[in-house]
Amino acid sequence: MIELGFTQIQISFDGDEDNHNKTRFLKGSKGKTFAKIIKNLDALVSLTSDNFKIDLRINVNKTNEKDFAILYKKFIQRYGAKRINPYPGFIRETSKDGCRMCYKSLFNSKRYQFYKKIQNEGVPVDFFPHVDLQKGCMVNRNNCFIIGPSGEMYKCWNDFNSPEKIIGYIQDKKLRNPSLVCHYLYDTSIYNTPKCKNCTLFPVCDGGCQWFKHQNIFENKKYNTCCFLNEQHILEECLLANVEKPIEAIHKITAI
Repeated sequence: MIELGFTQIQISFDGDEDNHNKTRFLKGSKGKTFAKIIKNLDALVSLTSDNFKIDLRINVNKTNEKDFAILYKKFIQRYGAKRINPYPGFIRETSKDGCRMCYKSLFNSKRYQFYKKIQNEGVPVDFFPHVDLQKGCMVNRNNCFIIGPSGEMYKCWNDFNSPEKIIGYIQDKKLRNPSLVCHYLYDTSIYNTPKCKNCTLFPVCDGGCQWFKHQNIFENKKYNTCCFLNEQHILEECLLANVEKPIEAIHKITAI
């Protein structure tokens, strides 16, 4: 990766060691993987310079949310805050009717409560709604794709391993499913969504998960893709907290 010019990589964890090993084990032997990933991460840090950035996505839901603050502190202490970026990856689990998030998923106001909890446990959290033009979903970007083991290409990682969602292969000169690509690129965009364009948070919020928005538009689903800051009392609380006590830290978690 160094020779090919890579400058950034993401590594994911499913919670602290016990919870991680319950879900991320070797298929055949049921062997544990947490310690091996840490060993490989140690090697990666030692072999790369400060210009090589490492994102550590820590997947969370209601079953392992307490692990995030523990891991955050471990990683910052072990590797430092300049090269390592630990952040929460919120697991999306839907209800049986397929129209909303289930109780285990930390979405909307539950996500806000999660951020407040980790802040109380010593994780610096910035609740101020910054405009970040680098945000957004890969389905709305022309040059972002998921590539499968056979060279098949998808526009969204939620579509992975769904043959009907393959948009082509890396050896193809043309896309095989241009209508799906167009739906993702344009129909789900915040610029083509009246609710988003008329929202107070536009363009701070990126419109939420475009995959769920695609299902709302084309599959008659009713997922709420709005950010928790869309709730006026939460937005006011976040703004006032920033004025009263701004966050000053080398590394901090951005809440939106």
